[in-house]
Amino acid sequence: FEIINFIGNKERIIGLVNAKSEKRERFRQVIWPGNSTTVPKGWEIPTNGKKLIVGVPMKKGFFDFVEVKRRPINNAGTILSGYSIDVFEAALKKLPYSVIPKYV
Repeated sequence: FEIINFIGNKERIIGLVNAKSEKRERFRQVIWPGNSTTVPKGWEIPTNGKKLIVGVPMKKGFFDFVEVKRRPINNAGTILSGYSIDVFEAALKKLPYSVIPKYV
């Protein structure tokens, strides 16, 4: 049997398998979507450069879960910390694709 790599509407033989002996011979590298030879980690969700917008509560009652502080130098941005942020970012790292959050 032939092992075939389909790229768009084209095909190319990348290896052979002997059905009786189950011996495999690979003589060409697999080309993955995006013309990459690197095996993908999982389904990649196209974001077109967009970030995931995540609302962060700043009211009383949430301080045990999330803390929002202004950066000390020129108040340039904020620093987020706390249990909820840690759990959320740990979950993002476990995904088989990249998600970049934007906290608002």
